[in-house]
Amino acid sequence: MTRTELDQFIRKTYKVEAERLFAKNPTTAIYRHPKGRKWFAVIMEVSPKILGLKGTEQITIINLKIDPVLGDLLKDKASYYPAYHMNKEKWITALIDRNTDHNELIGLIAMSHRLTKTKQDD
Repeated sequence: MTRTELDQFIRKTYKVEAERLFAKNPTTAIYRHPKGRKWFAVIMEVSPKILGLKGTEQITIINLKIDPVLGDLLKDKASYYPAYHMNKEKWITALIDRNTDHNELIGLIAMSHRLTKTKQDD
């Protein structure tokens, strides 16, 4: 799944548009609930060094809110890391590349959406 395909999936499934909130990082896409306004996903381009990876070309990641117990399990798997720029107990960072289990990622997006939902969003 590419970044474009992931964006299309989130927009279609959750009926939201990506918001570009950071002038210094115009490719960062924030997805949030329409009423409660809580973020449930953030897609961004970052240096691999921020995840402790080698390389110089930007990589695409997604931050998602997750159950902390699941987060501990995921961080032992390839493609998952402690959340970049978010609470590392309640959020996780996943690489968006061909090695990521995309069905698992879609399930994690659903979890993040559910965990960030407020009464206003019902």
